[in-house]
Amino acid sequence: KEFVICPCQCDFHGGNFLYKPDGNVAGVFDFDSAKFDARVFEVGVGTHYVFSSWLLANEGELVLDKTELFIKTYNEECARLGVIPPLNETEKKCLFQEFLQAPIYIDGWCAAAVDIDMTLDPYEYLYYAKHFTDCLQWLEAHKDEVEALAARL
Repeated sequence: KEFVICPCQCDFHGGNFLYKPDGNVAGVFDFDSAKFDARVFEVGVGTHYVFSSWLLANEGELVLDKTELFIKTYNEECARLGVIPPLNETEKKCLFQEFLQAPIYIDGWCAAAVDIDMTLDPYEYLYYAKHFTDCLQWLEAHKDEVEALAARL
């Protein structure tokens, strides 16, 4: 099977959601980076933004139980809606590589943003760069766990 290509928001993080008072998402905005892409890439980017720890004690660690729940819920909703299928075997087998690509992609975006807009605080973006480097190191040390998660999906 091939990768499913579909519209992707490509900036999937909590700051780009509008929330209802009960905490449920009411809408998504900020489509500056939107494009047609492999949806497993979007899953990888969203996973890092939402489920990688930003706490000093475990900086960059991917919270795997929440990641697994997120992807299983994504798959269930794809099946329920019937517009695009759940992640296929090819996408599941490549999930670890997508999880590696996501922080590299986000880090590249951060480097470009601070270079293009000189009003941005470079130390803030240095913090982001360190975070995503920590994500990569954590992933490399936990490859087996991530691949086991993908196998359970």
